[in-house]
Amino acid sequence: MLENENLNDLINFAGGINANVAQKSYTLIRNKNGAQVLKNIPESDLSSIKVENLDSLYLMINNYGSVEISGEVKRPGIYTITNNDDIYDLILRAGGYTESAYSFGGMLINQQSKDLEKKYIEKTYQSIISYMVENPGSIQAGGGIISILDQIKNIEPSGRVVAQFDMVELELNPVNRLILNDKDKIVIPKKTKNIYVFGDVSNPGTMSFDENKTLNDYINNAGGFLQTADKRSVVVVNPNGDAFIYKHSRILSIVDNQNDIYPGTLIYIPRDIGRLDGIQLTSTFAPIFSSLALSLASLNSISD
Repeated sequence: MLENENLNDLINFAGGINANVAQKSYTLIRNKNGAQVLKNIPESDLSSIKVENLDSLYLMINNYGSVEISGEVKRPGIYTITNNDDIYDLILRAGGYTESAYSFGGMLINQQSKDLEKKYIEKTYQSIISYMVENPGSIQAGGGIISILDQIKNIEPSGRVVAQFDMVELELNPVNRLILNDKDKIVIPKKTKNIYVFGDVSNPGTMSFDENKTLNDYINNAGGFLQTADKRSVVVVNPNGDAFIYKHSRILSIVDNQNDIYPGTLIYIPRDIGRLDGIQLTSTFAPIFSSLALSLASLNSISD
């Protein structure tokens, strides 16, 4: 640098400010009598401060992360993100959706959510075990609760975050654009005409979607409830990850449930595991059943 050049000249010689800068907050480190002195410089003062020998000028840059997007986008892959990148930004960078994309079934997998879900499941499992040990005579569920505990122990947390993936909606309402985090994963599945029925039915599996069929119809097509099924707490997971518990009276109502079933919906029928000190156990396990169904739905969506 020449004697009369200033901090703004220094920045220009360095190629200017690029997109990595989080905010234009400048810190000048200057040597004074053998010691380093730090001073924050507003942008408006850069041209008025002349450079001195051994000056250093720093700018805070964005933190970077990476997100993987796969499935029905035109350019799937791993993308670098900054602090403010959201779902809408990433899908645009990935070229948008293919013609086969089913945005309603889009999934956002977040590691922090997965960790929290795992801790919740472990805590619930340990709490039930502790209660059984302390109150061995209070359980009237036979072997059903043992089977449920085994399922709980083997639940693989999905880490799924319910998010909006409709690009028109995201463009019109930016408030619905979720900010991405490092190591997030996005999966955009293909359009599907499948309905998945799992749990305590005679013939669990996959069947074709029919807009005229109700929730009760799909359960009947899967062979109907087993005697061990809990008809009071059927879990329905929509393609977007929303999960609902349907009571038996609602299942029998064609009007109530006809519009609740979408292509790609998963229906999970839990086992009736009895009562605990007069409390219906299934109501206690309802969040666990939802987690199990959500994990199944996520696996189905990824594998499809």
